Amino acid sequence: LRVVMARFVKLLSGGRQRTQLNCEMGVGEPGRERFISLPERRFGCVITMHLQKGNAQLASRSRPNNGIVCLITNSSQEFAGKLDIALLAVDDCLRYGGLRDQLIGLKVVLPDGTIARSGGKVVKNVAGYDLQKLMTGALGTLGVIVEATFRLYPYAVATANLSLTFDSIIAAQKAMLSILDTTLVPTAMQIVVGSEQLPRLDLRFEGLPEGLEDQLRQVTHLLESPPTSADDSIWLAREQLWNTDAGPLRCIAKLGLLPSNGALCCEMIERLARTLRLHWSFVFQATGLGLLELSGQNEQVLLTALISLRSFLAEQEGHVSILDCPTSMKASIDVWGDAGDALALMRRVKQRFDPQAILNPGRFVGRL
Repeated sequence: LRVVMARFVKLLSGGRQRTQLNCEMGVGEPGRERFISLPERRFGCVITMHLQKGNAQLASRSRPNNGIVCLITNSSQEFAGKLDIALLAVDDCLRYGGLRDQLIGLKVVLPDGTIARSGGKVVKNVAGYDLQKLMTGALGTLGVIVEATFRLYPYAVATANLSLTFDSIIAAQKAMLSILDTTLVPTAMQIVVGSEQLPRLDLRFEGLPEGLEDQLRQVTHLLESPPTSADDSIWLAREQLWNTDAGPLRCIAKLGLLPSNGALCCEMIERLARTLRLHWSFVFQATGLGLLELSGQNEQVLLTALISLRSFLAEQEGHVSILDCPTSMKASIDVWGDAGDALALMRRVKQRFDPQAILNPGRFVGRL
């Protein structure tokens, strides 16, 4: 079972009463969307992957007095307990950090059958080697995750979403950086832009009603034009990139760069799209992570665009990882990019955990 918890951050970092969980079953097969309802406050959650013959099940179970009552189950013919949550940007990570930062405990089955435990059930009891971050995002190449314990946060009492459209990406980035340079504490902030979309800055603030009103006054005073209220659908922009019906000649890439280089990156993408006649959409988080969707007339123009973009971002200390593309393209481009000096260390770690290369051989960076 492969679980890509792109919207699972709502469970962990102050989401809504009704939380959406997107799952991906097997390898690249879209799974079913499940909805779960949680009580008003929550303080701990244990995610258990039950591996059975011919069936896999993911269950989030309640523990006594922790305020959690939820159960999620899915099944698939393929199973391999692993958490891919480190690979995706999530909107709330600006304030709460990524999902891997909320992982405080882990139980994993190693290739030789050894059951290893790391961390604890509560933050104060976390001890030992930090295997959680090593296993998270390793795509099941080091061990089979069978249980994960997350640190959770109480629901926000009040929430406000704001949006503001700009004439240029430079103006949108300037507004984003000016907000980051203040004492304002937005829960989430992103820029959505594309070949058919003017740059739009989205913000979310959470907290007590009194403090929320003060933050809204400050951000309205800071921006050149007053933002408009928006609903939660603006935070589905990343998911909509995957749902776009662009045909088989489409690729989706994860970009990592400095927040101050977002406008430069968008201008480069726009030049490539104009030259190669590409359609593009880009969702850029204030943390520096972004999701880019490209579609073109043939695979060669997509390859040219990705290689040029990867070279450009490498000069800016950024990176490009290809999350989805036609299978035939993978023979011409490394989806992970250059791992640099870290690859030798990663090979030694793989050798220590899985010397016989039993788990997902060739699945990870450098074909580990």
